[in-house]
Amino acid sequence: MNSCCVFSCVAAISVAAGSSCFALAPTDFAKKVPISVSESGQTALGEKTAANVPVLVRLSKAIDGFKYSDLAADGSDLAFGVADETGLTVYPHEIETWDPTGTSLVWVKVPTLAAATSFGMYYGNGVKTGVRSTDAWSDYVGVWHLDAPREPTVSNSYGEYANATATKGINGHLADKSIPNEEGKFGKSFRVNDVTNPKTGNFNYGGVWVSGTDALKLGDTFTISGWFKNGANGFFYDHLFYKRAASNNSPANGATGAFAIEVSASSGTTLKIDARGNGSSKTVQTVTPSVFTDWVYLTFVYNGTTCSIYANGASVGDSTINPVTDNDAALVFGNNCKVADGLVGDAAWSGWIDEVRLRDATPGADWIALEYAAMADEGLLAFGKVQTLDVTMPVFASADVTAEADAFVVSYTLTSGAGSFVALMTDVATEKTVSVPFAAGETSVSIPSDSLAAGHVYACAIQATSQAGNVS
Repeated sequence: MNSCCVFSCVAAISVAAGSSCFALAPTDFAKKVPISVSESGQTALGEKTAANVPVLVRLSKAIDGFKYSDLAADGSDLAFGVADETGLTVYPHEIETWDPTGTSLVWVKVPTLAAATSFGMYYGNGVKTGVRSTDAWSDYVGVWHLDAPREPTVSNSYGEYANATATKGINGHLADKSIPNEEGKFGKSFRVNDVTNPKTGNFNYGGVWVSGTDALKLGDTFTISGWFKNGANGFFYDHLFYKRAASNNSPANGATGAFAIEVSASSGTTLKIDARGNGSSKTVQTVTPSVFTDWVYLTFVYNGTTCSIYANGASVGDSTINPVTDNDAALVFGNNCKVADGLVGDAAWSGWIDEVRLRDATPGADWIALEYAAMADEGLLAFGKVQTLDVTMPVFASADVTAEADAFVVSYTLTSGAGSFVALMTDVATEKTVSVPFAAGETSVSIPSDSLAAGHVYACAIQATSQAGNVS
């Protein structure tokens, strides 16, 4: 039943009624896929819960009844959310990759992620949802999927801030050393450095950076994360993230401003993370997952004094580091930057980088664990069989109620659909309802005032029954 207007019947023939507050019916989509957390996902999530987590929805023909041909060619009629009697509450989403021949990757921001989370995927019938992809990342400062074609620009999904640039190292190896077309953890990724011949003196190839007037500012607290996989057999202080004026204790090579942060892998064959802020003081944490055999999602949370390190959503340990203060140097993924206007290169990450994210927040352990699960666990979500929706369901363009001398006139106009209609007046106190059907083809009906109790408050609504027999 549509939501309604409340008005007061003070006397049978001298009652004034204002405009109604009828709500529009849910948007008419042709198809719906129920989505919920799977049984294995419920076990993995346990009692954890987190707000506004981007969940990766993988679309493919593996979903029972799903066909790309039922959607617009670009997926523009795709929507996610929950529906009730008042309409469809739409969740923001971004289509990272759209592949009608295979698997498409769609990031959906759900209000709450927990074991009991469920929502629907709606599409078809030519409805253009107009969803803005940036809304899916409104809690982030920057999001870089790193899946652009072979070109130097790497887009930031949250468009308020700068894009990144794939930049050549001192030997000019952009074309074959920093390449945004390698297979990644999600879609494509960036390969940095020559992984076939690492650590032979030429370890300063390229990186991905944000600099200049568009440089991202790091506040007193922040969280930075990304997926990393190494193609070498060891590390020589490979840089994961870097935003410093120099790699020593004083600005060099024309850089200005204070130190920010450096995160690198120590030398050796074990992934040991060096996190440091202002100056050279640092502490080292050992990371158990092997980046030589698989992708590892590394998260660094800085709360003003401590850098907490997570690997694949689990805590590795905390590092007390010198204060992090922002500067004008570039924010670099996969290398370091010694000058404000260009990347010189020092010790690049020898391998691949994917899905880099920056937040102006310090989320707790549960949020970090769920953010990881929401993208890494391919079995987290369970998809129900495609449901065919009733496309004949009436969709109201407007509805209204006005007072006449001895009656109340309820009227409507439709956007689409057809069916039969009944005007309902429900006594708010007694819940007694007076119903008057609309004649076939008529868009207004009169409810006699003497059929309503004087001095009572009534709720007015229109109930619609579609030609298929479904009731709104």
